[in-house]
Amino acid sequence: MATRTATRTDTLASRLRQVRRNHRARRVAVDGSARELLIVAFALPLATLAVLFVALLATLLLAGADLGGLIGTLGATWLAVHQVPVSLSGVTIGALPLLPTLLIVAGTAAVVRSAGRDRDGGELAAIVAAAVGGPLVLTAMAVAVVMDGATTSQIQSPDSLSAFVRTLLVHAVAAAIGVGASAHAPLRRHVSVSAADKAGLRFGTAALFALLAVGGILVTVRLILNWGQVTALFDGGYDFDGYLGLGVLSVLYLPNLIVGAAAILVGARAQVGTASVDLMSVTGGDVPPLPVLAALPGEGLGTVGAAGFVVPAVIALVVAVKCRSADPLAHFRAVAVAGAVAAALVTVLAELAGGRVGELGEAGVTPVTTGVFTLGWIVLIGGLVVLVNALLPAARATRSAARAAQRPAPEPEAADDWEMESDWDEDVDDLDGDDDLDEDDDLDGDDDLDGADDQDTDDPDGDPTADAGSDADAADQAKTPRNTRVNAPDFDFGEMDLDEYDTERAISRKLNDRL
Repeated sequence: MATRTATRTDTLASRLRQVRRNHRARRVAVDGSARELLIVAFALPLATLAVLFVALLATLLLAGADLGGLIGTLGATWLAVHQVPVSLSGVTIGALPLLPTLLIVAGTAAVVRSAGRDRDGGELAAIVAAAVGGPLVLTAMAVAVVMDGATTSQIQSPDSLSAFVRTLLVHAVAAAIGVGASAHAPLRRHVSVSAADKAGLRFGTAALFALLAVGGILVTVRLILNWGQVTALFDGGYDFDGYLGLGVLSVLYLPNLIVGAAAILVGARAQVGTASVDLMSVTGGDVPPLPVLAALPGEGLGTVGAAGFVVPAVIALVVAVKCRSADPLAHFRAVAVAGAVAAALVTVLAELAGGRVGELGEAGVTPVTTGVFTLGWIVLIGGLVVLVNALLPAARATRSAARAAQRPAPEPEAADDWEMESDWDEDVDDLDGDDDLDEDDDLDGDDDLDGADDQDTDDPDGDPTADAGSDADAADQAKTPRNTRVNAPDFDFGEMDLDEYDTERAISRKLNDRL
């Protein structure tokens, strides 16, 4: 009894210890998850604010300006890096540098990718919400700070709705990129994507990067060719601070110029102030005195400009070839998805890269026109490639082989059943043939018996012993072949159905009657 009580006490104590361990493990997991979400939400935004604070502080100190409006300027700069238009003394700057925004997108995507490894759907949703929610909180604080200091500074109150929408757009795109790069398994469980869609997504993104790469090469070549104009614009800085400011602004605005060059290659028209440029013509006008804008041509390019249309044509051709498939519908679907992806991405970039430049007017390209032209290049040239590929003998042979492989093969069980029925019919036919032989033998036997009667009648003095012996031999001879014929078919009553069993009974009864 004492031993049993001690055992129960030990069991209860071990269970209590296990409960405490589980509770401690759950508490640690919750604390760890909350800590990770806080890192995802505020680590990168706070680091961005720290970098902006240092840059603004250095700029104000070099310029010898007052540090009283530093906090309001920091809030306005936070909004500017999220492409929120900023108004200074009644002048609205909407065409903001794209490089800081791209760095924020890359950093947020990297943070989400690192935090989203080996997570399920619910945890991924929490990470995405944290990655978007943290910057929105800081945007609300920045809007409040700018609005509070608008009465004492030159920075005017921003549009609150535009500030929240653009911040949400930037960080939502970054979070989507991070989730797509890290969480393939949960996405496959919740989203079914065909092979054609995967190819279209991959090569559509590649087409966009190819356009941007060629645009970057074009801008670099134009800057080298117009290096004299670049140095002349730098001379307008007058001193080190001016040179530094023009150089930093040129680097920050370089992605904007690359996006504009890519849009020009697909046929869109770029505008900077009152000047406009496309591949066939150039319209002169007033432009901001920024050294990077020396890449703009001063006159029409003519035939050289028309050769630029080769770039989107070659890119579209490569995309269509990479998306090729034996099925024409799948091939065209992949090309259409690639065109849609490239058009959507270039439209977003064109929207972020452009805007108003104070009194000079608009700068950038028309986003919708750029997207439509990009979609047209890829889909039209890709459609021709799909048609040609569908008519090739090799592709037709591949489709024929695929259709032949998809045809259902005959079921082996059905063939075996048919063979069994055929064998049973053959056995029954053989048995019927034996019955015919039996009837013929019976007729012959009757004739023999008649002959024997005639012999007995003709020879009354015959030996009865001989007759008895001959009758016994005749009976033995009659029984032996009949028994042999009965056992000739190999019947297996365990495998017969009801009809087969009735047929066998009828045949056996008939043979027994004859015997």
